[in-house]
Amino acid sequence: MSFKNNPDTFFQFRLARDLSMTVGELRSKMSSYEYNQWVAFYVYEQNEKNKAIALAQAESKKRR
Repeated sequence: MSFKNNPDTFFQFRLARDLSMTVGELRSKMSSYEYNQWVAFYVYEQNEKNKAIALAQAESKKRR
């Protein structure tokens, strides 16, 4: 299995780890609606982190 070629499987393992579940538990206990909400949350969270990093880098360049 290659996580690089299957981002959905990669995300399932990441989410299961973060929720202290196995992937099997995640797949059997979580609705597809909730799963998609988690995907949206992680995407939003990463976008916010990326914005913060970009702002910090821009501020750093101003000081030089």
